[in-house]
Amino acid sequence: RPSRKVFRACLQPDEATWIRGRGWALSWALIYVPYYRLTNPAGVEVAMRTISEVLADDQ
Repeated sequence: RPSRKVFRACLQPDEATWIRGRGWALSWALIYVPYYRLTNPAGVEVAMRTISEVLADDQ
């Protein structure tokens, strides 16, 4: 996504930092989905989008 490229260009993180950030986002989202699936569908939607974006960022 263009906004992610701009964000990354502004931050200028090294590759290891970027990978750790992606790992943190993926970890948060994977824990969030099953815990809140019945009580917070809007939050689950955000978590699912996060998972999709993190995985797509790897391609």
